Amino acid sequence: MTRTRLLNWHEDDWLITRLCEPIGKACLLVMAAMLVPGVSRIPVVVALALLMLVPGRRIEILSGGALWFLYQRLPDAVVDAGPMAVLLGMTSVLGLLLVCFVAARRFVTLPAIVRRNPILSLHALLLSLLGACIFAATRGYGGVVWGAGVVTLAAVIPFLLWRASYLMLSGRRGSAANTRFVDHLMYALPLWGGTGTPYGKGHDHLRHHSVVETRALARCRASGVKLLLLALAWRWVARGFTLLGSDSGLVLPEGFGSPLMVPDLATVIAAGPVGFSFGTRWLATLLELVHSVVELAARGHLFIGVLRLFGFSVFRNTYKPLLSRSIVEFWNRYYYYFKELMVEFFFFPTFVALSKHRAEVRLVVAVLAAATVGNFYYHVVLDHRTLLDADLNAALQALGGRGIYSIALGFGVATSMLRERSKRAAARTAGPQQGGLRAVRAIFGVWLFFALLQVWNVDRHRLAIGQRAAFLVSLFTPVEANSRQQ
Repeated sequence: MTRTRLLNWHEDDWLITRLCEPIGKACLLVMAAMLVPGVSRIPVVVALALLMLVPGRRIEILSGGALWFLYQRLPDAVVDAGPMAVLLGMTSVLGLLLVCFVAARRFVTLPAIVRRNPILSLHALLLSLLGACIFAATRGYGGVVWGAGVVTLAAVIPFLLWRASYLMLSGRRGSAANTRFVDHLMYALPLWGGTGTPYGKGHDHLRHHSVVETRALARCRASGVKLLLLALAWRWVARGFTLLGSDSGLVLPEGFGSPLMVPDLATVIAAGPVGFSFGTRWLATLLELVHSVVELAARGHLFIGVLRLFGFSVFRNTYKPLLSRSIVEFWNRYYYYFKELMVEFFFFPTFVALSKHRAEVRLVVAVLAAATVGNFYYHVVLDHRTLLDADLNAALQALGGRGIYSIALGFGVATSMLRERSKRAAARTAGPQQGGLRAVRAIFGVWLFFALLQVWNVDRHRLAIGQRAAFLVSLFTPVEANSRQQ
């Protein structure tokens, strides 16, 4: 009982009661100031303090924070050009979001072709605008104050793309009709931070998980503090991985022997099949998987932790993926909001469109649409600047590596989903299966699949397809390192 209470301290009734009191709220502010890193610390603490004073103005407060977030996203060239350039840059983004909001709110009045394909239409519009802005910027139109909007849109559109997609989805559902612009501004430019993937999804999801009741809000905020503490812990673990792969290695306390050093996976791949020993190649491969999980957990816990401080009881982004017993379970647990994005915009539309086909066919094709096609498309848009700046061969190598990764992931997830369906059908007749060694074997199989998959994902813009393929072969052919590496 004591152990359970310790692990779930954020749900303790005594603690929740204290957090409802002024002194408890002050402690929350102090914890937020201590645990939120970087430039986000002050605006997050200020917003949280305002929320405690005027809880009925949460949307307005977070929308005000969105303006600060937008300012932080402005390109350096725009900021350096002075206040007028900053104003034009911010106005261009807010204007674009306003156009998207009006379209979503008046969805029923849009042309029929847009209503039938709202996400496709939106992406065609935004990517065309992105291409035009990049073209204009490369021709020098963004080099003066009046070109600040062009430069800003070129930098910000990839970040806004999927957030605007959730806005358009709200329009198709009809839920955007009675909303205000500020209701969508807060997640389009989130004070809690984020990447190209919207943490917390869009308006509908956040509204559904919004908490206002006093004790429920205190419990939500306590869970947010727990996630911030976990984020701090995982950041330290990630730092250990960085030191482990450095030239000097991870220094152990005196008396524990010489420093540990296992090169990172990109270094091992670049060294070639005989650059490092057989054992080192495998160790680097497995550690890369663990490292990627730790880094993603640290980042996701931070974003979701702040979201919970603001009163949104949303799911974690990463939840114990290394304990998954199937590939599809790992995919669900590893990067939850990216998986949700792929499911929302690729899996479900494909699955519904194939309603006349067999269930297995619909499932496989829909999974490939999400985990392969959607995955590839998402990363091409996200990495467009690097791809455009690279030479043709480097761009093709990067696209080829991402393509192989996406294809392998898609077929892996599809196969796993079909196996899970078969297992559930068999369990209904044969009863529950025992764990033990069977569970360990299943977990190891998941580790093996995703560890090998990382070979195609690590250092996407530097390593060639041939290098990655040769390394994969070397994992199953125990060729020893050459003499200079022994």
